[in-house]
Amino acid sequence: MPMMLAIVMLLASGDAPAVQHLPAMEIEHAVASGLRSQLDTVGSTARVRIEGRVGDQAIPAGTVDIDVGSVGGRLPRPRVGVPVQIRVDGRPVRRMTVWAAMEDRRAVLTYATDVAVDIEASGLSLQLAEVDMTCCTDSEVASPEAIKEMRTARAVRAGQPVMTRDFEPVPAVLAQSEVAIEVQAGSVRLSTRGVALQDGGIGDRIAVRPRHSREAISSRVTAKQKVRVE
Repeated sequence: MPMMLAIVMLLASGDAPAVQHLPAMEIEHAVASGLRSQLDTVGSTARVRIEGRVGDQAIPAGTVDIDVGSVGGRLPRPRVGVPVQIRVDGRPVRRMTVWAAMEDRRAVLTYATDVAVDIEASGLSLQLAEVDMTCCTDSEVASPEAIKEMRTARAVRAGQPVMTRDFEPVPAVLAQSEVAIEVQAGSVRLSTRGVALQDGGIGDRIAVRPRHSREAISSRVTAKQKVRVE
């Protein structure tokens, strides 16, 4: 029997595979629920919205399972592609990627003005504002008290949320500030004033220039605004 005739007879006999339609709404609901579970594990209350058109799916008849895969990378973030696998009677019949948007709007501390690097936190102007925190990878600063004795580690713009990565500890000695210089030579100890030529934490070696001198000397930071020449 010719092949074409056999196919026509098979179709005419009604033995073609049964088909069912899986509504797009069910897929979207499964994806949103799967993302919600992943967000819950990281303690996020971000909102989830399915983007784009998923479309109804024509699949073989049988028991349907929608497997929503894990999303890699940080969560929440503005947009994610979620891997989805549709199974019928345990057998994979369709794979797709469903795109979703996330929004995590919260009242957080923000900068009221642009801020340059190396500005002490005590001099900053901060204000509460609602921000979509999917923008940021770090944790936000909860209160001004959390950044006492800190300074900006990078320049920031007005309106940005105040993040922990924006700050670093204020060094014990600041460049171009006046310092007390102690000179130790055996049992003899002398002291004078001078200017630090660079930042330094306790234990660091930095260059300082004693008062009435044009030459810089090496010293070790011993306390806040204090150095020792050994």
